[in-house]
Amino acid sequence: MTSKKQTYFHLLILLGIAVVICLPFLTMGKIYNQDDFLFHKARMLAYYTSVMKDHDFLPRVLPSMAGGFGYAVDIFYNSFTLLPFVLFKAVLGGFVLPYNLYLLTLTITTSLMAYGCARKVFKPQQALLGAVLYATNTYRLIDLFVRGDIGESLAIMLLPLVVLGFYRSLQPESHWRTLAIGMTLLFIAHPLSAGIVTILMICFDAYRAITHQLTKIQFLTQGRAALTAMILTLFLTGPMLEQAAYQKLQLSRAPALWPVGLNFSLAKLLSNSLSNASGVWAKISPSVGPLALLILIFALFQFKTSSKSDRQLTAVTWLIFILSSNLMLWPIVQHSFLATLQFEWRLLMVAALLSAMLAMRLIHHHHIALIAFATLLALSFNYAVVNSLKAQDSILVVNNKNANTANNAIGGTYDYLPTSVSPTIATDPHRSTFAKAESGITLAGFGTRTGQQSNGAETYEIASTSKQSGIILLPKIAYKGYTVSSTNKTYQVQNVNGLLGVKVGRSHPSALTVQYTGTWIQHLTTLISLIFALGLLWTWWRLKHHPRQPFIKSKLNQSPPGRFANHKTPKIKPYTTTQ
Repeated sequence: MTSKKQTYFHLLILLGIAVVICLPFLTMGKIYNQDDFLFHKARMLAYYTSVMKDHDFLPRVLPSMAGGFGYAVDIFYNSFTLLPFVLFKAVLGGFVLPYNLYLLTLTITTSLMAYGCARKVFKPQQALLGAVLYATNTYRLIDLFVRGDIGESLAIMLLPLVVLGFYRSLQPESHWRTLAIGMTLLFIAHPLSAGIVTILMICFDAYRAITHQLTKIQFLTQGRAALTAMILTLFLTGPMLEQAAYQKLQLSRAPALWPVGLNFSLAKLLSNSLSNASGVWAKISPSVGPLALLILIFALFQFKTSSKSDRQLTAVTWLIFILSSNLMLWPIVQHSFLATLQFEWRLLMVAALLSAMLAMRLIHHHHIALIAFATLLALSFNYAVVNSLKAQDSILVVNNKNANTANNAIGGTYDYLPTSVSPTIATDPHRSTFAKAESGITLAGFGTRTGQQSNGAETYEIASTSKQSGIILLPKIAYKGYTVSSTNKTYQVQNVNGLLGVKVGRSHPSALTVQYTGTWIQHLTTLISLIFALGLLWTWWRLKHHPRQPFIKSKLNQSPPGRFANHKTPKIKPYTTTQ
């Protein structure tokens, strides 16, 4: 079989496996409520409205979230990655099938991303094995089908690209673009996961610097990748910092590890991984699954006879696996900035990828049998999840008829809500919600939604409470960037204890139009990121047609080594298996 035919054959296998493991959910016709599902459902439907009705692909505030008060989730948690769902819903209608097709799309792209990245380093058969093991890993299935965590599932999809980029940055050819692109996409999809991966890479580099393995070329290559990623994501980080400086958000409260993480022992992790099932809600059982655990144990038995790089990979994988429990470190740092990851078993997404890499590196035979076994385990696990969900008596079941149920969900931690606003703002009657904001101001009136909306602009009827000048309160969370106007006048907006207010004179408008138009920082940072991205594409096109020696390497070859190891980096051998 030729190389091209073999690649096509492998892609068909990955596509078929993705369909098979998603089959239990594709055929249900309904969705059982899970940990993060309602938040992501509200976010997906709000983004669909933004794209299809307002023609805004990059909204900063989703107007229909938080019970219509608007929620700035997209300033901190970009929804651009939900475009496939928007397409499916636009073509097929409803919610259940588009949602499940989106999960299938994530599974397919995770498989293809893992396979494509592995092919850069491993042989085709090894790459196929690694991609299947990664896509069928129990932790990924828990994230997607049990917790309903779309953001972290996207991070799992992109993690192989980041690891490939980090590996290539350690080679003498000064490959920095893969790492820059991977970290950019990871930050866009899930900033928390990007932070976790960044800390792990810094720790790895610190170890290499201490042991005199980090070279000047490697350091500058990674620095170039980091700077590139920072500029490319400036359209996100700039508005994040702006809103955080404008008013205190729940996100800024002191971090603390959740009890579900602090109570997660290594014994639980090992026993969960030996099982091929997971509870739901409070009974959730995070694990890497039986096959990944067997690979980790096999790597220990092979430790003495393995190469140095294999022993290092084994040690790092086991370290990450153990750090995913409360055995060490976490009780000590439970109130430090590291606690922002909420529960330490998030690190299992890294352990899942590293265990797949160990399999590609150490397992030389029986690939087809392992692939079939991994697929069977994943299918069995998903059917077990379906049975667990059905056994919940009081669980909410979402279908196409009640898809708009609980659209006021804003996530259990209310991260992007001002601290001055009640977390129950989405369900409170307007008058009781306004009561806190009314104190200390001269109230002139308040707005009531009319339901009229056009291109993101909403119209509110104004009910005056006095004939004096004062503040009109509107049922909107006061994020920076709103524009409020009447027929012939634009009003200056105010933040009134977290709610949007406008100051009026004795003559009160009968209606006001409210629209989130953004801030100059949002517009400027978006322009900078866009121009920089176009410049990188142009540079890549030029280098492809007119290749030259990398700038960093050419400069360093002309200068003496610094305080790092010898700048003449030895050639790093790719991970290949000698049959």
